[in-house]
Amino acid sequence: PLLLTPDSVEYYAYLKIFKGIIPVSSWNVVRGPVFPLIIYIGTLVFGDNMLGLLSTSFCFFMLFYICLFFVIDWLYKKFQVNKTVRIIIDLIIILFILFNPILFGYFHVLLTEFVAIPISLLSCCICWIWCEMDYKKEKRHYILCCLYFVLSFIFLWFLKQPYVSGILFPLFISVILSIVRDKSIQNILRRIGIFLCCIVCLILSISWWSNFLTKNGVYYEESITSQDFMVGGVTGGIINVRIDKNISSINLDNIKEIEFVSNFFFII
Repeated sequence: PLLLTPDSVEYYAYLKIFKGIIPVSSWNVVRGPVFPLIIYIGTLVFGDNMLGLLSTSFCFFMLFYICLFFVIDWLYKKFQVNKTVRIIIDLIIILFILFNPILFGYFHVLLTEFVAIPISLLSCCICWIWCEMDYKKEKRHYILCCLYFVLSFIFLWFLKQPYVSGILFPLFISVILSIVRDKSIQNILRRIGIFLCCIVCLILSISWWSNFLTKNGVYYEESITSQDFMVGGVTGGIINVRIDKNISSINLDNIKEIEFVSNFFFII
């Protein structure tokens, strides 16, 4: 049987909030809304069962593979790699995909890594393209890339806070490379401006989410706010938030074939 770990079961339990079975006040403030929402949409599209969960994860796995294909193909053409070397590289990539439990979870299905990895890879590609864009010649594409940056900052943060680095560092490097290439004042202000805009929008979204949870009766300790997660660091925020550890009491009404196991037996 397929296995789920305790934190995965907790993510699945949030579907009851989306369905209105339990109140929003039962939300654990450590968890962002993105992954539970993805699971919920996946169950609506593919069904609220194990096949539905597997299909949702597989969609993101395929997105990763498609992005990886375009990146590798571009590198082959860029450096004019011969056929023999291509075959060797392709085999190595396939082996890494097949035997990497982070990219492909085998017996556990509810992994945030399934979502974060393709989005991070896509972000690197878009940052590279944006770095070489000329605003005057490609204004529409330039603006669309900037909109993606803002949304991906928010998306990855609320997927799981450390994943924001999947767009933060590529965008920062892209800004630096662009400024080195074009040192005009307009370009410098434009590139730095979008980076700061992403940070500001992220802070505003965190504040909004915090206020939303508070209004719906979610408990925060007095010293913990949404700003603490940004300023004090992810680790400090998670340590100080009150967490309900009685995850084993969650009732999985719609999944009969899952064998619940503890972290002691969970091996990656």
